[in-house]
Amino acid sequence: LNEVRLLCEALVEHGAVLADPPKTMKYTSEVAVLGLAPGDSIMLSRDDFAALSDGFFAELAARYGDEFASEGRSLPS
Repeated sequence: LNEVRLLCEALVEHGAVLADPPKTMKYTSEVAVLGLAPGDSIMLSRDDFAALSDGFFAELAARYGDEFASEGRSLPS
């Protein structure tokens, strides 16, 4: 969830460049879905978007219940 938050902030506030996370946020590029580090430009492929989406909904399901699961979700062709 933190990765998506940082990506949104980067797109809106920082010209699509990932900024340093706040000190109160846990974010490590080595375990992030996209592996982006602060200072990296954001450029997602279709596969990147799918992996990020799957991870996002899996984390929602783990935290808040299966109604947020990504089962059956897919990108249009």
